[in-house]
Amino acid sequence: MTDDGVRPARVRMLHLGAGAFFRAHTAVFTEDAHAGEPAGERWGIAAVAHSSPAVARALRARDGRYGLLELGGGTARGRVVGAVREAHVAAEEPAAVRARLADPEVTVVTVTVTEAGYHHDPVTRRLRAHDPDLQADLAGDPHRTAVGLLVAGLGDRAAAGAPGLSVLVCDNVDDGGPLLAGLVAEFCARTGRGALADWVAEHVRFPTTVVDRIVPAPDERARARVREHLGWADEASVVTETHRQWVITDDLVAPRPAWERAGALLVPDAAPWARAKLRLVNAPHTALALLGGLRGHTTVAGAMADDELAAAVTALLDEELVPTVPAVPRLDPVATARSSLARFADPALAHPLAQIAADTSLKIGPRLLAPALELRRAGRAPTGIGAVLGAWVYALRHATDLPRDPHARRLVAAATTDDPVRAVLGLEDLVPAELGHDRAFLALVTEAHDRLVTDGTPREDTSWT
Repeated sequence: MTDDGVRPARVRMLHLGAGAFFRAHTAVFTEDAHAGEPAGERWGIAAVAHSSPAVARALRARDGRYGLLELGGGTARGRVVGAVREAHVAAEEPAAVRARLADPEVTVVTVTVTEAGYHHDPVTRRLRAHDPDLQADLAGDPHRTAVGLLVAGLGDRAAAGAPGLSVLVCDNVDDGGPLLAGLVAEFCARTGRGALADWVAEHVRFPTTVVDRIVPAPDERARARVREHLGWADEASVVTETHRQWVITDDLVAPRPAWERAGALLVPDAAPWARAKLRLVNAPHTALALLGGLRGHTTVAGAMADDELAAAVTALLDEELVPTVPAVPRLDPVATARSSLARFADPALAHPLAQIAADTSLKIGPRLLAPALELRRAGRAPTGIGAVLGAWVYALRHATDLPRDPHARRLVAAATTDDPVRAVLGLEDLVPAELGHDRAFLALVTEAHDRLVTDGTPREDTSWT
């Protein structure tokens, strides 16, 4: 399947975070929602990279078009995606981005800035006010964070008398819509913009959404595969799996693309779907990344080919994650867990463990700590989760070339104390105090950590790169 040549006539949607996931998921859903319709009915997207000019430059080089290759189950489908009409770099063009946020023609904003991009405390779900980028934003221009840029643009929109809009968080964060709404309100309060906070509360909606598609970070090999399959060359090409999902709380305040025509689900409340996905897809992904890195694996499929590791992750799902998944209409947690494992095992995508292990301190909350806390309150011992956290602490103490993490310095310092597990899990802005002070849980994690120290399984030169 290839681009039909019909491009959207105008920009009606803005996306913050023009990375590979956006190009393989949100932009594709948006294009497919109005496939076959005339240009005037299609939704053009202004894609905004945070600080990397390379992404914007690559998109501009092909007038927003880029190649997409979907792999899985021995099949390959290629196409050219043409939904992107503009590409900007927020750090270089904040005025242009703010102008689009204030544009009355733009009624939808989608966001993929990763967990770290919200500059928040994962325990309190409030702004991490001492973060230097956030401090700069709170002091005024330039806008270095997504929250600061969004507040500035919404302020321009309110001042211009433009209509409201819908802001959709498309990152793997628990109940992302209310999270971003709260961060925007807090930013307004900290900058004395109470009137803007009131306008946002009345005119802007932040519906929770759930996104699911495996998209490895593109590299030259991925781009070469797109060229070989499509005969199309560009630096913004992405390779992804055939599976895709988007679940959206049906609480949008303004016109939007007809995403349901492309397979998206509009539901009364997507929050239970989000928790289910975080536990059935993202949690085992994190387990594979942390445990697999210590066993010398570099890709998800490689880790799944390790029978002992695959058995451990399967047991983690069956015994500790599936039982904590909330009831969700039309979702079978056991079947979803099995589907996740099958997707992980498919060698078609060379998904690096380092990509999944990045920002672990911000990911483990909804993926592993929340179900662990529920199990502890029920009197159960989450040994599988304890093993993953033990591996994390071990890696912080021993491994070389750790994946990036905004709290890396603090974490490594804690992990190199005499009681590394207690020190790491005692960081109360990252780990709920109830869990970090739970002696039985600490003992589980410590046992797993110490077993790694004594059994010689990890390599001393362990690296995720």
